[in-house]
Amino acid sequence: MQSTYIAVRNIGKAIGGQVILSGIDLDVRRGEFVSILGPSGAGKSTLLRIVAGLEDPDTGEISCGDEIFFSSAQRIRRRVEDRDIGMVFQDFGLWPHLSVLEHVAFPLWSRRRRGLVRWSRQEILDRAHDTLRLFRMEELGHRRPHELSGGQQQRTAFARAIAARPALVLLDEAFSGLDPALRAGVREELVGILRESEMTVLSVTHDQEEAMAVSDRILVLYAGRGLQYDTPSELYERPRDIRVASFVGRANLLPFSGRGLGALLLSDGTELLRLPGTQVPPGSAGHLVLRPEAVAVREGPQTASAPQWEGRITRHQFVLGRHELRVAVRDLGEVSLYHDRALPVGEVVRLGLRLDRPHLVFDDPGDVPGGG
Repeated sequence: MQSTYIAVRNIGKAIGGQVILSGIDLDVRRGEFVSILGPSGAGKSTLLRIVAGLEDPDTGEISCGDEIFFSSAQRIRRRVEDRDIGMVFQDFGLWPHLSVLEHVAFPLWSRRRRGLVRWSRQEILDRAHDTLRLFRMEELGHRRPHELSGGQQQRTAFARAIAARPALVLLDEAFSGLDPALRAGVREELVGILRESEMTVLSVTHDQEEAMAVSDRILVLYAGRGLQYDTPSELYERPRDIRVASFVGRANLLPFSGRGLGALLLSDGTELLRLPGTQVPPGSAGHLVLRPEAVAVREGPQTASAPQWEGRITRHQFVLGRHELRVAVRDLGEVSLYHDRALPVGEVVRLGLRLDRPHLVFDDPGDVPGGG
């Protein structure tokens, strides 16, 4: 296990009596791509600005390697320019009077002016050209921002951010300004370059698909608090909080009461017995997290081998190559699932459940087997 490279400890921030961040802890390993994910107003961008030094927290500590960026206890505060970071903003932050090459060379000249390096003019230009080649922009070095496409502007911003090979790269909704048709391809390419360059990245996004696709780990923020910090697969398959379960991907959240010995009772009276790998204390309550892929339309004769429901289709939509259905089940509510073909709204169907990997979120953390 790699040791922590970026450490964020107990960060708290309030503005006008309103708590923006509370008790945020985060560790990032060298070369790791970490995303901060959450709804609008969760405190994502504030946390990123605090790491960058653009805002100060009220409490906590931030360190990178052996250097302390901020410590409320020790009264240490490094200025933005003294933190070894590169940053890409949502609007790319390009200067209209500078060429692409001048943008990429800017952080290199800045380091020389501050006496951090002794690069010659030619060495700076060589490094800038090398970075442009990395982003396949060597032929565009003379252009100004207004002469570039949106994707080229974004590449320029990314090239500037990593030109000096900083200790940390911060991305603030860096892909949201692109046309949706271009976003996925450009994102894959640019994140690939960051990984090939072994950059350590902390990225803020509200886009679940983006975070799940590019991240090694994800911190889910909600109302200024960190709910879960985990790998994408863990967040999806084993959320620890009902808010994480509902925010990360689609989920059917079915209320239950515990019957003990791996048995639980759903709100419609369905009893689920001997769920594999689960312990359900008697008297406990919570939600069974059932992802859409664990629900299927059953055709042919009914069997008693697995729980089945009957319901009426209330909605159908075709999204990215699959049919998404919502089915109203009596005393249970609407259930989401994926199907291989379109079915008409209003049709009555039978639903079967796949419960080989059930996951429960308890209302009381004390009910979690092993202490949660």
